[in-house]
Amino acid sequence: MPHRTTSHRTTSHRTAAHRTAAHRTAARRNDARASTGSDRPAARLAKIVVLLAVATLACTALARFEWRDVRQQVDIRPDGTVDIEDERTLWTNDDFGEAFLCIEHGPDVTVTLLDGTGPTSPGPDARARTAACESGAAGTELIIDQTQRVSERRVRFHYRLDGTVDVHDDVAQWYWNPYGRNNPVALGYHLTVTTPAPAE
Repeated sequence: MPHRTTSHRTTSHRTAAHRTAAHRTAARRNDARASTGSDRPAARLAKIVVLLAVATLACTALARFEWRDVRQQVDIRPDGTVDIEDERTLWTNDDFGEAFLCIEHGPDVTVTLLDGTGPTSPGPDARARTAACESGAAGTELIIDQTQRVSERRVRFHYRLDGTVDVHDDVAQWYWNPYGRNNPVALGYHLTVTTPAPAE
């Protein structure tokens, strides 16, 4: 009988030890699952952020802007000022809230925005203003701000240049690129220049 009692106690001890080990193993598994579960939302959020960033870059890469049917009427006045009416269509496969031109020039030239600048096709209300060129180039930016974004609009920029004509005793010279050297290629371009005297 004492032998059987000792055997029973030993078996009970082993069973308790086994249960304790099993409990520890289960606890570790539960901790691992809890840890994995808590990390999943953060991992999913990181994936969503990455996907959104990739989608934004893709949209930016696919956006295309075009100047279409550009028509410039340049009038060189006897007083040496130059009046320019520039009508063009801005088109994009995205949308835009403003149309603008950067007129690059040095300190001896001034650009004055004139009446008649604004949209010439139907659409939201707009106003015209000037600012420094956003690109950082030296010059004046002519801007047509709209109250709503659109994908296409015909606009007119009307402005005066002072200080671009070199007047001599026998000749007046005008060295100027009215379209601009750093603008995208126009899809359709027409230029008319009038002078106070016959041009050579």
